[in-house]
Amino acid sequence: MNQPSGGVAGRLGWPVVGAAVLLLVAPVLPWVTVTARPPSGMTANAFPSYAVSGLGGAYVVWGVLALMCALAAGALGLTGAITRNGWVTGAAAVPGIAALVVAGLTAVQLAVTKPTYAPPGLTRTLPPLALAYLRARAEAFPAYGWYIALLAALLLLGLGATAFILTVTRRR
Repeated sequence: MNQPSGGVAGRLGWPVVGAAVLLLVAPVLPWVTVTARPPSGMTANAFPSYAVSGLGGAYVVWGVLALMCALAAGALGLTGAITRNGWVTGAAAVPGIAALVVAGLTAVQLAVTKPTYAPPGLTRTLPPLALAYLRARAEAFPAYGWYIALLAALLLLGLGATAFILTVTRRR
């Protein structure tokens, strides 16, 4: 046969394609939630939290890199599934590692960079001193889009590594 590594390792390409689709959707979802603690004596409803897709979304480098990783992993997974080649399917671990690095760098950026608290509409209604107070107390946390990207990256890494291992053990 012309297929050096078929079997289960080659069929893992379809789950790799599924994980790549998950990673393809994640950058357009909110990656960051920004909140500000209200001053004592005020209700939390006056200062709502809001989601931002700008920091990790498709508009910045991290989101674009995540999209590129998703496209590369999807192409490798689809090619590996169609040809039933475990080596090609296993190569999807490389974009999975890159997507994991992107998610990690986004988390580092969240930890290092001070967020700007500016929900739509609130900046026009607050006095400048109150807005400055809120910006000083703003906190950023990963939102569900970031967690989906992290999950997809881990899936790509795990599925690709599994395909490599199955391919290597089958050749023995």
